Amino acid sequence: MPSIKGFSKSKEHLSPEQKFLSELILMDDIFMRIVLKDKKCTEFILQTILQKPDLKVKTQSIQSDLKNLQGRSLILDCLCSDTKGTVYNIEVQNDSHGASPKRARYHSGLIDMHILKKGKLLKICPKAMLYLSVQRTF
Repeated sequence: MPSIKGFSKSKEHLSPEQKFLSELILMDDIFMRIVLKDKKCTEFILQTILQKPDLKVKTQSIQSDLKNLQGRSLILDCLCSDTKGTVYNIEVQNDSHGASPKRARYHSGLIDMHILKKGKLLKICPKAMLYLSVQRTF
């Protein structure tokens, strides 16, 4: 395979930090946290997944801490909303262990609990979507 100008297949000349960075993929939590800090990157990911090139992210929060006084709390990778009020939770997981429909249901329930304000009707609950991206290794 030909090398790109300035890049080599060999990692022998790289510092330990460069070697670490060269092995990261978007599915790595540490890398995804940095990527999702940029609102334009979050927009691009959602536009690509949903095939909605006009989607615009209005707000976003990285590593949102949702407390639950009745049980298990959550730290969400990326919680954001678009200009139409739809709420998105982007979760990245390297392993399929624990990536179940029950986990998605729990996330959705806790997000709803934090979004809905006291005294508001459930029918005005915003549309919410959870994207759990799992890299499968076989």
